[in-house]
Amino acid sequence: MSYPYYSLTPEREKELIEKIARYIVDNDAGMISKILLQTYGATNFLGQFGFIYLYPFTSAVLGQSGQEYTELLGMNAMDVTRRIVDRVEELEAEKELKEEREKRAPTETSKPSSSSLSRRLSSLFSRKKDSNKQD
Repeated sequence: MSYPYYSLTPEREKELIEKIARYIVDNDAGMISKILLQTYGATNFLGQFGFIYLYPFTSAVLGQSGQEYTELLGMNAMDVTRRIVDRVEELEAEKELKEEREKRAPTETSKPSSSSLSRRLSSLFSRKKDSNKQD
């Protein structure tokens, strides 16, 4: 569906969807976000009224980004929420795969050895003692 005053380009839509999905996955809010987004998408008709009401406030408070998010989620909520949920699921699968690989093949950089940790701590305390002597 095309709206004459809809100013987001398809590329910008993708960027915003990616930004939202990454924020959700990075903050481990996947399950609740999926539920809320799917609920919002299903109540698109009511949601559009809410965004029409909030549009001036979000644009005034958040500026251009508020306007873009309002347009993104207000005009075509069914499609956009589906795309966000799909992207969240993809990112979660990638994250799980990455974590699985890290568990199978731990590297030395991921876990400092006790000797390097003790060296760092001793150097930290030795600097502190040196600074106390100078006072």
